[in-house]
Amino acid sequence: MKHLLRSLFLLLFAVQAAFGQKKLTNSRISDNFTYIYKLSDKEAYAVASEGKTVINDAFLHTRIDSFYHASNKPYRKNLPFGNYLYVKAVKNQLVYRLTPKNNVNLQFINNRKNFQFAIIDLKGRQISTAEVTVGKGKRIRYNATAKLYVAGSGSKEGVITVRYEGVSNFFTYEEQESYGRYAKNDPSLFKKIFEKKRGLGDRKRGVKTGYSGYMVFNKPMYKPLDTVKFKAYLVTSKGKSIGNKPLRVELNKDYNAPGSLLTTLDPYRDGGYEFSFVLADSLQLKLDRNYTIVLKEQQRKEWEQVYQGNFRYEDYELKSVNFTVRTDKNEYSPGNPANIFMKATDENELAVPDGRVEVLVRTNTASKFYSPRLFVKDTLWKTSLVLDPVGETKLLLPDSIFPKADIDFEVSFVFLNSNNERRTASKSLKYRVKEQDVKVEFKKDSLYLDYQVRGNSVRQKASVSLSFPNSDEEEVLKVELPAAIKMNYSASGYYVKTNDGYDDYIFMEDLKPEIKVDAVQGKDSLQVLVNNQHKIPFWYTIFSGNKVFLRGYGTRLDTTIRHTSAKAAHVKLNYSWGEKELDTETSAFYRPGILNVKLLSPDLVYPGQTVNMQVKVTDANDLPVASTDVTAYAYTSKFKNGYSPGIPYFGKPFFARKISPGFEAEDIDLQGEMSLTWERWGKALNLDTIEYYRFTQTKDLYAIQEEGPDTALAVVAPFVVKNGAITPAHIVYIDDVPVYFSQANQLQRYAFRLSPGKHNIQMRTSGYLVSLDDYEFAKGKKTILSVNADLQNTKARVSKLTPLLSAEESAFLTKYMIRIENNFNGDKAILTPVNERRGDSAAYFLSLSQDQPALSSGLLVGPIKENYLTIESGSLKQTFMKEPGYTYTFLPGLLKQKSYGTPYGFNTTLTAFNGSDDYRQYPLKSGELDSIWNNYLDLRSRTTSLINNSYPRGRSYGKLVMKLDTGISNQMPYLKNIVIYKYDEPDFLQVYPGNASYFNVLEQSIYRIIYLFKDNRYFVAEDVDIKAGGINYFEWKGVKIQAADRMSTGIDLQIKSVNIGSNSPRPADAQQNILQNINDRYFNPAILTGRMNGRIIDAKTKLPIVAAAVKIKGASYGVNTGANGYFEIKVPKRGKVIVSFIGYDSREINVINGDAGEIKLDAATALLEEVVVVGYGVQKKQNLTGAISAITSQELGYSGAAQKQEMDARMVIRGLSTSSGGQKPLLIVDGLPFTGDISALDQSSIVSLNILKDAEATAIYGARAAGGVIIVKTKGRNTVLNAAGTPEQQQSSLRSNFSDYAIWQPKLFTDADGKAGFTVKFPDDVTSWTTRLVAMNSRKQAGVAETTIKSFKMLSANFVSPQFALEGDSIGVIGKLMNYSNADETVNRRFSYNGTELLNGKLTFKHAKIDTVPIVARGYKGMAADSLSFEYTMKQDNGYSDGELRKIPVFKAGITETKGLFNALGSDTTIVYKFDPALGKVILRAEASVFPVLLDEIDKLRNYEYLCNEQLASKLRALLLEKSVRKYLGQDFKGEKQIKVLLKKLQDNRRPEGTWGWWQNSGEELWISLHVVETLLEAQKQGYEVVLDKNKLYSYLLDKMTGDVHFDQIYGIKLLSLLNEKYYANDWIIAIEKRRVDLEAKNARERKANSDVPLLPKQPLYEKLQLMHLKQKAGMPVDISWLMGLKKETMFGNFYWGEENRYFWDNSIQNTLMAYQVFKVNGGHKKEMEGIQRYFLEQRKDGQWRNTYESSLILQTILPELMADGRKAEPAAIVLNNENITVFPHHKVIEPAALTLIKKGKTPVYFTAYQQFHNPSPQKVSKDFTVKTWFDQNGETVRKLKAGTLTDLKVEVEVRADADYVMVEVPIPAGCSYENKMQTFWGTETHREYFKHKTSIFCSKLKKGKYMFNIQLMPRYSGNYILNPAKAEMMYFPVFYGREGMKDIAIN
Repeated sequence: MKHLLRSLFLLLFAVQAAFGQKKLTNSRISDNFTYIYKLSDKEAYAVASEGKTVINDAFLHTRIDSFYHASNKPYRKNLPFGNYLYVKAVKNQLVYRLTPKNNVNLQFINNRKNFQFAIIDLKGRQISTAEVTVGKGKRIRYNATAKLYVAGSGSKEGVITVRYEGVSNFFTYEEQESYGRYAKNDPSLFKKIFEKKRGLGDRKRGVKTGYSGYMVFNKPMYKPLDTVKFKAYLVTSKGKSIGNKPLRVELNKDYNAPGSLLTTLDPYRDGGYEFSFVLADSLQLKLDRNYTIVLKEQQRKEWEQVYQGNFRYEDYELKSVNFTVRTDKNEYSPGNPANIFMKATDENELAVPDGRVEVLVRTNTASKFYSPRLFVKDTLWKTSLVLDPVGETKLLLPDSIFPKADIDFEVSFVFLNSNNERRTASKSLKYRVKEQDVKVEFKKDSLYLDYQVRGNSVRQKASVSLSFPNSDEEEVLKVELPAAIKMNYSASGYYVKTNDGYDDYIFMEDLKPEIKVDAVQGKDSLQVLVNNQHKIPFWYTIFSGNKVFLRGYGTRLDTTIRHTSAKAAHVKLNYSWGEKELDTETSAFYRPGILNVKLLSPDLVYPGQTVNMQVKVTDANDLPVASTDVTAYAYTSKFKNGYSPGIPYFGKPFFARKISPGFEAEDIDLQGEMSLTWERWGKALNLDTIEYYRFTQTKDLYAIQEEGPDTALAVVAPFVVKNGAITPAHIVYIDDVPVYFSQANQLQRYAFRLSPGKHNIQMRTSGYLVSLDDYEFAKGKKTILSVNADLQNTKARVSKLTPLLSAEESAFLTKYMIRIENNFNGDKAILTPVNERRGDSAAYFLSLSQDQPALSSGLLVGPIKENYLTIESGSLKQTFMKEPGYTYTFLPGLLKQKSYGTPYGFNTTLTAFNGSDDYRQYPLKSGELDSIWNNYLDLRSRTTSLINNSYPRGRSYGKLVMKLDTGISNQMPYLKNIVIYKYDEPDFLQVYPGNASYFNVLEQSIYRIIYLFKDNRYFVAEDVDIKAGGINYFEWKGVKIQAADRMSTGIDLQIKSVNIGSNSPRPADAQQNILQNINDRYFNPAILTGRMNGRIIDAKTKLPIVAAAVKIKGASYGVNTGANGYFEIKVPKRGKVIVSFIGYDSREINVINGDAGEIKLDAATALLEEVVVVGYGVQKKQNLTGAISAITSQELGYSGAAQKQEMDARMVIRGLSTSSGGQKPLLIVDGLPFTGDISALDQSSIVSLNILKDAEATAIYGARAAGGVIIVKTKGRNTVLNAAGTPEQQQSSLRSNFSDYAIWQPKLFTDADGKAGFTVKFPDDVTSWTTRLVAMNSRKQAGVAETTIKSFKMLSANFVSPQFALEGDSIGVIGKLMNYSNADETVNRRFSYNGTELLNGKLTFKHAKIDTVPIVARGYKGMAADSLSFEYTMKQDNGYSDGELRKIPVFKAGITETKGLFNALGSDTTIVYKFDPALGKVILRAEASVFPVLLDEIDKLRNYEYLCNEQLASKLRALLLEKSVRKYLGQDFKGEKQIKVLLKKLQDNRRPEGTWGWWQNSGEELWISLHVVETLLEAQKQGYEVVLDKNKLYSYLLDKMTGDVHFDQIYGIKLLSLLNEKYYANDWIIAIEKRRVDLEAKNARERKANSDVPLLPKQPLYEKLQLMHLKQKAGMPVDISWLMGLKKETMFGNFYWGEENRYFWDNSIQNTLMAYQVFKVNGGHKKEMEGIQRYFLEQRKDGQWRNTYESSLILQTILPELMADGRKAEPAAIVLNNENITVFPHHKVIEPAALTLIKKGKTPVYFTAYQQFHNPSPQKVSKDFTVKTWFDQNGETVRKLKAGTLTDLKVEVEVRADADYVMVEVPIPAGCSYENKMQTFWGTETHREYFKHKTSIFCSKLKKGKYMFNIQLMPRYSGNYILNPAKAEMMYFPVFYGREGMKDIAIN
């Protein structure tokens, strides 16, 4: 708001310059010329070393030139090299800019060790011959090796002087700001590079100090009933053996909770431990959590942890597809389309042949439009395509989909394969509407430039200009495009301009340098290699530890140098990249303790292959390492959460090198100002001819007269000047009366009216009092005075004062000042003297106050000499007499006065800055206030959103972007508002400020848009067609400007009325008034196409209302009701009608075309289309581009040496690219990877040999085929390698042994050759295996290795299906035939289900064939089954075969149901239970709460750490209660000493007045005081000595109650009653209740007058209950029925009041405690009191109550009642069929026979007994919970799911009453998988478990009400699926439940 007002005032004051001749007002305040002076080297050095403070006008000695700067044209002349000051005079300052013109640049090369830099000329060439000094002359010499100027070190900052070719150049430098790895506060600077004795993960995995090692698991995740296998190897912290030490193995389930013992484990060898266990149900683990295996050793009697590791427990489903997308570039244009390349591969990097992709192109933003009316769609394009079965699939985005606009867009991709495994990707791209472009490619050391027109290369001559940092020099190259230009890495950029006028910029920062350095440290040598493909010149520094070992400069570095392994080596590269210095660094160190571990095995195997493998372990010198423990393990690469184990390092620690600061240099370009020495420059710069300088440079008195605003009066603007500058006056007196005070908050002008003639003028500044006596002022003139604040001034009296106003000055001034409370609510407020015309200088404008600090006590107004004043604001007008020293508050019919809180009401210290120095101001003139106010409101309308604009109701909406043509905006005053109106909806309106750039989305329709300018002229844009689903752009030009009229001024007035004054209309009302205004002109009755009828009646009497108005909202059209209240009105399709009648609240009703029925009045008191993919499309036949060779058996007629030569195992395929690096060809024999020697094959058995190479090979087989592929077919078609590596015929090819892990060898041990061998039979999975090796021994040596082994077949039959089924499910299971050769294959494929053949036939296919087979889940021949069996196989005529045998579990349809009962047993009772034998065994559970429970709570309180006074009192109260309980139970009490200590602490912490706060010296808290006093009195009652001055506290409380309205009177009454039982509280209680009634009545009145007034918050229930209890104690009547009506119940039937929430007071515990006290006093409510007691016990379910205060209150409330009868408490016990039960909780399972339960003891027992059985057809149950589920796709509820589309399974649970520990169980369809396993750790949920067939959601507490849950699924398999009922139940009491009935869902 303040910046808005300042802008307004500046504008108004500038306009005032319209009064005649104004020599000073119109005077310039600066010279028109800038002068250029050259500095000497000495002066330039002084500036560089000391800064601009040394610059003075002595530097201005050698003028070089001057130029006229008022034209704003830059200085163009080329000055010689040197340093120049550009100087101009502005006011009393010489403003300068120091501009060096250097002939060199300096760039620091920061290796973070040396002080070194390069000197380069203005075209980036290095200079070696410069004379360089630092500081005062220290010489720095050029290092020819480093190609740098190098010094040992430099100071933190300083000056470098470079003298070159006779020119001195000066550079300042300072330390760089440090970030990242060089940050000064980074603790890692001096950390060890490789930590000693500890593995990377030791600290994370909880290693005990003194131990080190590792722990690994055979796979990262486990399912229920999986076997966990782990291995740990431990040594001492020094790497030595720990011996044969047994360790305890525990499974930790919860943080900080004790673990479950699994076993005590002896090592298989020293330090080696291996164990496995089954994840059985008995472990009671929760899914979707991490669990910890802990190893412990025995230390005396305790087991201490020595190591731990984690594994994940999850019912997971692994996915195998990787989907990638790339683009050829990121920006596109017409004729230069976007090429997108997509590829899907499996975990073996083999192409996925059955993939399809849905592509969606959407607009993100549009930045520029090339048509005045344009629609940019949100969805530009969508398409679906089948991926090519090999290689990448190319997609071209056609130009036709893009609009004529520059847009940023996003392309989204959804990949699905035949079994709907889903992957997504996206690309953010740009489209620019430009016909021409220069395509830039950075290759090697050149830029390749190609000029393109609409994407086609065009030859074109061009100039390429290279610009350089800090230089005006350019290098211009003339080229013909396309062309290659050698890179100049010193250039900052390239400017390309073609002969046809197109130009473009290329910036270095947009190019990537791509320079990398690698280093390897050997035992005595260091190898360094720099990868520098662009040949960028670089400086290198090689460090040995912290010392520089080698340095140099060049474009390549590939060297091996001798270097000791005792120190770390660090290699630092620095290079110039345009204007920046960039760097890269690496470190190398020798670690002899790191073992090299290698797995000698094939990298390709086939499923089920048996392979002999060998591990080889060597040291850093490549020597074998014997007697080393090795772990080898492998799991499927489908796991994405695996990690490499961290191993310890026991060798020498290496440290990062010490980092010295880096430096950055700058030249001495700076700017500033110096004082203008008038004696030197006044005439020299012709300033003495400028009137402003005559005004400010006067020696004594300056006066000038200008035309005034009033011909009858004079005006004066007096100023004080000192040293050529205005010293602001804070107080101005005219004839000893103050007329100006700088601290006043009203709108002030520094110009004062006075009568013509002589007057005395006084000006008080912060340092002077300046007086001018008997000065003559002329009529009709404005006199501007300036008086020099010189004590020797002979024309005025000048006296020196301090900034502090004296008491006399302050007292005199305060007589003329008042304060006024600003309660005008934004309305205009004007204060005028009585009998003065408003608008004269006597008016005080309060609304637009000055930018001065207003005190909290109101606006400071004055000086005012008159005593009778009138205040006007809105409807308020009051006349009053001014009384100084008061703050006035004006209300309708009421005036309040409040004395100042300070002696004078203002700050008596004057500052030097906040007065006025504006001599161009004039006094406010008649009528000007209205103009100022209106200008303010206009600016507010332009910049502030005042009307609440609605959002569209439907989904068909579009965005709106508008632009006003500059031809209109330049000719019109500023745009004030934009109004959007709808043709066919008369109540639609949106109003935006004129500067709005964003508009709410609009529904698709035709709109009228009104542009309203400042002067209320306007134009109307008609027929603005807003389309849905995109950006609607409109540029308005050539419109007809309408003159201001009734409509435009009416709109303006309504907008301005919002938020102005207390009676301003609501924004919604103003909106309706604007609508009325617009509809009066534009409303078209033709839109009234419907008819609405109905009847208006009184809501209470049901009688008709005659003559009620029924009106179209926003329009004046309407009708009245007839004699019986009936009406009929024409209505539009959309809109509202308003029904109103005098004396009734009006109603808005949506338009209805038809009968609206009875309407009751109360008496007054991108859009996206759904994308459907049906089927999987037709497989494309790929045109192969690589070279293919096929050789038949006849062509293989080899013999002898020729055969041997051609079949050599080292054969290389001719014509392959050299990029393969000599890699061996991939050999496929009979569809299986073959790692043996090809010569081992029987040549006579070879049928054909096929060779693939180049792109055709890698497209199918990935990077492994870079050396080509040889495909061999034999006659038997089942040739495999046995474990020994010898070819043989495979016997069976039906794969059935599937597993997630392939290798687990935890006990390997190397022999003397460092080798360990083992044999692996790989599982039958087609996958890749992530294989890891860990080697470690007790000789400080360890090492890890990782590799990947791929397992696949060239021709395979694969089966996929859901993970489970329900009996009766109809499922479309899928068989896939996969062919990774390049030829068609003919096979016989067969499919059988549960032994029944469903498919059998021959077919020919290439790449893939998909079979979808429908089956119904049932057992063999109708028998019950726990699993389904599937066989999918293929076989060729030559005997080759493959296939899979898979099984999936089957679950029963229906549910396991619980039938049982629950009893809350309060008193002694006997119950006989009978159970249904057909339902199976009975589960019993009993829980109880007795005195031991309460004593346990007391024990928690007494052991609570001493904290605040509340907790001290709670602890003391608990001890006093414990003493009573122990006495009641006949037990000893041992807390006497603690009681006395607490008593002393509480008494010491008391405040002087006798109350307590939180802490000893903190503020008073009455509720704590009450708690403490109650406790002290109880202690006194029990015989303890208590110091409590009751009388003092009583008197203090009485005084506060009567004198402090903010005092908490309820707690005051409680304390007073506690101190004096006879205290009469009735009057106070009545007063408190009356105050509440008055508040509610006042709020109702205010809300009726102004609906924006917020509703008074409801009186808290806790406050009502406290008052009720106080009334009881005072003998006043209370309404117990009201209290009973608020009663709530838990599931257990226990009672409570209020809500459980985070509030300390108004919660269910505090409210229920108060209810208990009320019932206790009232009597006769034993049932309620026992229910409350049980409620409190129930709330202790977590083992304690919530906080010490509540715990103390509960104990003191219920314990006395339990001990009230004086009998010894009998603990709760039950007898179950003669078995005595006294220990709780009790849990048992019995046979379903009759059960007799006998309950004894007063303490309640909760008992439940239930049976669980299977119900195949359960019905819906809505007893304690109501459960409802449904499916949503694309935001809509569906009854059939579309496969491959994300789905939300929605769950709604309605809870009948508050329930604890609730489980919501939601079955999922078998045809779906989880898309996202969400976990919610806030709100109602505590955890979720995702089983394959259901999701279990756990909630610790659900209060009564409705709850929503969401599960994200992906429908994958077509079919019809049964859904068992979703249910909700209390986990520990499952008899409380609710469920759905059976359901089904289809997936298409």
